[in-house]
Amino acid sequence: MPMFPPIPPPAPTPNRRGLLASATAPANAPAEWLDGIGFQPEACGSMDPIAWTPCAVPTLGTLDRAANAMWQPILLRGYDKCSTMDGEDRAGREARARANLTATASHQAELEFHDGAATAALPQPNPFLTDGSAAPATAAAEAPRVALAALERLLGTCLHGQRGMIHANPAIVALWDAEGQLHLDGARLVTANDNVVVAGTGYSGRAPDGDPADAGSLWAYGTSWVYAIQGRAELSGEGTAERIDTGANDITTRVSQPALIYRSPCCLVAAQVDITSPS
Repeated sequence: MPMFPPIPPPAPTPNRRGLLASATAPANAPAEWLDGIGFQPEACGSMDPIAWTPCAVPTLGTLDRAANAMWQPILLRGYDKCSTMDGEDRAGREARARANLTATASHQAELEFHDGAATAALPQPNPFLTDGSAAPATAAAEAPRVALAALERLLGTCLHGQRGMIHANPAIVALWDAEGQLHLDGARLVTANDNVVVAGTGYSGRAPDGDPADAGSLWAYGTSWVYAIQGRAELSGEGTAERIDTGANDITTRVSQPALIYRSPCCLVAAQVDITSPS
């Protein structure tokens, strides 16, 4: 077999439509976020307008806030595994592990955000899309454009005109785009009502109760705006010997990065999409 000259491999490229690319980094996040966060959400409702009568005292109303929201960070991970005879040095293997993390971080975050992959089994898991709390926007599987309209309607109702996010498996997003339901706003996909669409490869499309979707369908979800904080990616394991499998004669290099992905609890809606329907 001829020996070909080595060149750098094609660089992994993160998706610009995924959750981490679509979310917003909060301003002035406290350094203690690694211990988890709690916040008092803004009021979820909206006041009704009243008639203006000069010299009259207007009727006052109240808006209750949602309950205190609690979120904890997760660890996103990257790795490189190869033979110890691959000719690569430790810095090169670490660079490959970091590249793997960069390319797959959003996919990992989506697995947690959709199905609680990291925290569902904990005593106090993070809220996730399929934790049973989503309000249904459809009674059965609907054609893609009908399901999107249902999500938009319910999002508009529970967010009272605020901008939201729609979370869907790439198969659903491709159908919406093919039907002309989406447009680009920079790198983000946006609906006619200015809600951002997240095409998550980590979104399983499961039903709100966590069960697999019916054959020929997938579920999509709508939420309030999503925020994300990402910490520094660090090498896991100090000694080279800790990363070597002497039996297989290979070496694994791992990096990990803490991340916190959260949203207001005010709005979580779901629609079942018939992915076999032509329109």
